[in-house]
Amino acid sequence: MKLHALEPGERVLAEVRHHWIFFSLELIAVIFLVAFPPIAIYSLIKFWQLALPENVIALGMFIYLVWLLLVWIYFFVAWTDYYLDVLIVTDRKIIDIDQKGIFHREVASFRLERIQNIGIETPGIFSTIFDYGHLRLETAGEQKTFELRNAANPYVAKDIIMAECEKNKAIFQHHKPTDGTY
Repeated sequence: MKLHALEPGERVLAEVRHHWIFFSLELIAVIFLVAFPPIAIYSLIKFWQLALPENVIALGMFIYLVWLLLVWIYFFVAWTDYYLDVLIVTDRKIIDIDQKGIFHREVASFRLERIQNIGIETPGIFSTIFDYGHLRLETAGEQKTFELRNAANPYVAKDIIMAECEKNKAIFQHHKPTDGTY
């Protein structure tokens, strides 16, 4: 994956994605959508003891193959959204890549000095057990809130971001002009 606008010497510290369990749920749905039609048709034929003509079987196979194509497209869109929707934490800034569909992506970045608050919401027992939550970064500027819903390991991401913010504040305080100008 191409990293957006990294400065010379800038290091990537973490990539925060959605938790894998949410993609697994979509994968289970895909498996169900692939397996259900043949199982249902086979069960109906065996239960009713139907003898279908060859042209009906050929039409059914064609419809099923079109169905498989649509399910494959759904899987591809789900995988693209899961894999390309990411929050990249570097030692200088955060890059928020929000993938919306296959061909639409929104990319925003902000420097670590602009972070005013980091919030984590773990909505329920499953989020506690599987260690996921909503990571919310509030900044000073036009777009005040950046949010990654269902982020994997949100407390680890928060610790990395907070540690890097502290380093940047220490560097900023060390290089701050003494005459009061910025």
